[in-house]
Amino acid sequence: GRLSAASRLSLGCLSATPFLPLCRRRTGSTSRPNLGGVSAVLCASLCPSQALASGRGTLVEFYAPWCVECREMAPMMYRLEKEYAGRVNFVLVDGADPKNEQLVSLFSVDGVPHFGFISAERKLLQTLIGNVPRQAMEASLRRLL
Repeated sequence: GRLSAASRLSLGCLSATPFLPLCRRRTGSTSRPNLGGVSAVLCASLCPSQALASGRGTLVEFYAPWCVECREMAPMMYRLEKEYAGRVNFVLVDGADPKNEQLVSLFSVDGVPHFGFISAERKLLQTLIGNVPRQAMEASLRRLL
């Protein structure tokens, strides 16, 4: 993968936001932070370094508040997050936030949504960009198990 040994070990708690698990908004629907101008209340705190130290595979998703495809994928990603809970870590990073510039650079993010699939051994196995079909996303998640 693109992550060097040094960079794999230096992923700190930047301003990454988890989406595992998500809370429900008062309307009863699910949402992700800053998507569509809607804020979600987060149930837990998980940064990239915590996720990578867990001994499980990790999906790091980069999004932007203005990203239409990110909003379209949100319900599917929420369902997958629930389905793979406890087996795969999910981390959501606002790629448009200057505080996350180090992670954006590390993962060579040049478009959103951008998905980085990292093994339990902290190796980048695969990168997917754009509106990824559920079947392809599931196949990539299974590689992390």
